[in-house]
Amino acid sequence: MGRPNIITPLATLQKQVKLRMERLKWVDGDYDQGGAYWGCPGRGMYMYCAWGKDAQDNLIQIFVCSINRADAKQAVKEKLANATFYR
Repeated sequence: MGRPNIITPLATLQKQVKLRMERLKWVDGDYDQGGAYWGCPGRGMYMYCAWGKDAQDNLIQIFVCSINRADAKQAVKEKLANATFYR
């Protein structure tokens, strides 16, 4: 279901990792625009993707289900404690 999280070992060792975050757009409530199936996360719930690169330019990508952007940021920090965000 969905897409896999990509968290590099180097990213966990860095002092901070700056990520961008975006709420995924739905096609029909179960699929994102890229065709990944997430199932209906629940009324008022959204899927967010945080992404960026580690110090060696490797992709970091984390997906979380949340009610709003602030809660999504917290959920990402639970997966990658040193995450910071643009905006």
